[in-house]
Amino acid sequence: FFGDTAVYDDPAIAKQHIEEWRQRQFEIKDSYSRIQEIILAAMQRGRLKILFVCAGNVNRSAHMHIITQDMINKSSIPGVTIISRGTGCDFVCQLVRLTREDIPPQAKIDMNIVTAFQPRPFSDDDSEIEEADLILVAEGPHKKIILGKNPAAEAKTFLFTELLPMGHPK
Repeated sequence: FFGDTAVYDDPAIAKQHIEEWRQRQFEIKDSYSRIQEIILAAMQRGRLKILFVCAGNVNRSAHMHIITQDMINKSSIPGVTIISRGTGCDFVCQLVRLTREDIPPQAKIDMNIVTAFQPRPFSDDDSEIEEADLILVAEGPHKKIILGKNPAAEAKTFLFTELLPMGHPK
């Protein structure tokens, strides 16, 4: 039996996989709606602050920060602030810096953004969580850390994968 892209010997396993996939699509649709509501409400206030989070703030959240900042700059959208932090970013943040070589040339990213980027840990008071309108995290454990610091942030905290287009593999 053929499911999405896998071959299944057992139709029951295939059916379970398809049900899980359908449930995931509903979750993604719900996330899209919630994110859209957050962005619209923030833009009505005249500002939108997006926080990207991963472990070290040197790879995933750093790249999302840089790509999004570049898109915002090129689109001249006013009132949008992009920040990123690492949940486990301590001395690593001080040692690692993105360079021009870390960004593929076909990305056409403004290199001034790349060279200005500095990996950062959360502040001692975790004010970045409170101030952010939208928080996008790389993995489930990062979301747990955010919610451990500020349980009220649950309504505005999403996994990067929740933004994947419908039907896109994780």
